Formats: sequence, structure tokens, C-alpha cells
Amino acid sequence: MKLTYTVVLGPAGWPKSVTAHDERFGDIISTCVHTGRLVTCTSKDAEGGPILETVRYTLDASNRVVEMTRGAGNTSERHRWVYDRQGNWTTSTLITPSATQAIRRVITY
Repeated sequence: MKLTYTVVLGPAGWPKSVTAHDERFGDIISTCVHTGRLVTCTSKDAEGGPILETVRYTLDASNRVVEMTRGAGNTSERHRWVYDRQGNWTTSTLITPSATQAIRRVITY
């Protein structure tokens, strides 16, 4: 499976919108709103159907992610970030490598 991302940046370098194109399933469009220390992203398919997923990032004073809450339907998960002196981060919950890569990609664009 190949994913291609198109990113439009908003305030403080955060994504304003992200389109993920999947060869098999088409486009999934995430629209992000940056309000103070909260970035909220909702994902829909390209046809504008129902919201597939909502992701909320809570930022610290340096605009670094300190918490991410992700939910779809009746399920949700929460992850907290801890930073070392060099700015490297780890999460306090287990995330699969592919999920970590996806989160890092969105955060560092």
C-alpha cells in the first residue's frame, strides 16, 4: 500500500489540511483547525461523507505536542508525549511503528 500526502500549512507550521491518497481507497482529507494550544483535525473521504476520525493535539508553550487524543465512532485512544533535553520525544503509551511514523509525518511537516 502506498500513501501520498499533500499538506497545506497553517499557523505556526501546523497542517491546515492534509490529503492522504491511498492507491486502493482513494483520498482521505483531514482538515485541521489551530486554536491556541489545541489543533483539531477531522478526516473525511473525498466525497464529503461522515467524519471518519477526529484527532486532537494539545500543545505546550513551545508548540510541541504533549497529548494526542484520537477517536472514531465509539473508540478513542490517548497518548502523552515526553521530551528529553535534545527535543526527542517518546510516548507514554504503546503505538505501533506505522502509527508513530504517520504521527511524526504530520507533526514535522
